[in-house]
Amino acid sequence: MRVSGIVAAAGMGVRFGSVVPKQFLPLNGRPVLYHSVNAMLLADFIQEVVVAVHTDYMEQATLAMQDLMSVKPVRLVEGGASRQESVKNALLATDPALNWVAVHDGARPLVTPDVIEELCILAKDLGAALLAAPVMDTVKETDEDGLILRTIPRDRLFLAQTPQVCKKADLLRAYEEADKKGLSFTDEAGLLELIGVPVAVMSSDWTNLKITEPVDLQLAELILQARNSEKTKDTTKFPSTAQVRAHLSFPAHKAASPCEMPRIRVGMGYDAHRLTAGRRLVLGGVEIPFDFGLDGHSDADVLTHALCDAILGAMGEGDIGCHFPDSDMRYKDISSLLLLKEVVKLAHARGFSVENADITLVAQAPKLAPYFQEMRGNIAEICAAPAACINIKATTTEGMGFAGKGEGMACYATVLVAKQVS
Repeated sequence: MRVSGIVAAAGMGVRFGSVVPKQFLPLNGRPVLYHSVNAMLLADFIQEVVVAVHTDYMEQATLAMQDLMSVKPVRLVEGGASRQESVKNALLATDPALNWVAVHDGARPLVTPDVIEELCILAKDLGAALLAAPVMDTVKETDEDGLILRTIPRDRLFLAQTPQVCKKADLLRAYEEADKKGLSFTDEAGLLELIGVPVAVMSSDWTNLKITEPVDLQLAELILQARNSEKTKDTTKFPSTAQVRAHLSFPAHKAASPCEMPRIRVGMGYDAHRLTAGRRLVLGGVEIPFDFGLDGHSDADVLTHALCDAILGAMGEGDIGCHFPDSDMRYKDISSLLLLKEVVKLAHARGFSVENADITLVAQAPKLAPYFQEMRGNIAEICAAPAACINIKATTTEGMGFAGKGEGMACYATVLVAKQVS
């Protein structure tokens, strides 16, 4: 899942009462906007962030985020007269190759990358999702004179927060419908409701607060100090995917204990290449004597390609073609072990380690077992895993299919990766 991040930061903060818009006020030594954008950039699924800013504060926004510009692509666009217009401007500036979008408020600086990742997974499963806090107080409806008409049951009432994640195509369609009807909404979920797209709620808590008044900034400072102290470490995390999915019968999901948040992920990869004369046969980085080799843009190492896809899949980072396209001449005839190094490097940058891999080659000939030990050594070294954790085996198809007829080879790979928790 590859997501464009949008941060709405074009408001002037009239309610806050400051000369400078609240998103540029200092929080724990950095502007509020810095914290909001940084959380998005650190989330695995977010590939870019587009920030909508008032035209008078473009330079200030650039200064606020200058330390973040090298993490992932960050672009500024001019905001509009309303939040809806600002987000639309940013949406139109996102990378068209990315099909999902996560919209966040620049004045919500306390969301964490883990929460954004969990929310993206829920949105992928159900089509759209947002963070929202359950209403804790008793809710009363009054008449125009302030007299109570009724008490509203609060068990299904939530206060919408951000991020809000959905498919770009759905949000663009919602904007088109809202423009046609002259309607304005204060969040993306409202727009999606207009066109009948169901939106799931992932339960948040009050710590994902929006800086609206001066007291909110003071609270945010205290929360960040608490997060940074060892005594209260991890007490402000949000619900895990496991807890969210445990309640899929109802779209609002209760928060999990931080200690239950899963950090083990499984990925599966598959690749196949045609056998052809005049090519080397390379598998697992080992050149094997044979009359035919595998055809491809790189060295066509089908085993290593399948493993790369499995690792990328476990991280939710697409596939090998996304990262090393065959249209790029830098990868012409390259050793696939170098591609694996890049994939493992990305995994380590995301905080993942490869725990074990199980790989099955599908080929009628030649005999591959004599080369397994060297293959395991190559892969284990790059993955920084014990050779005992890398299993390689081969099977034939008893003469059936393209592999059985000697037209090509295929490979399946399954990996388990673990995300380190600091």
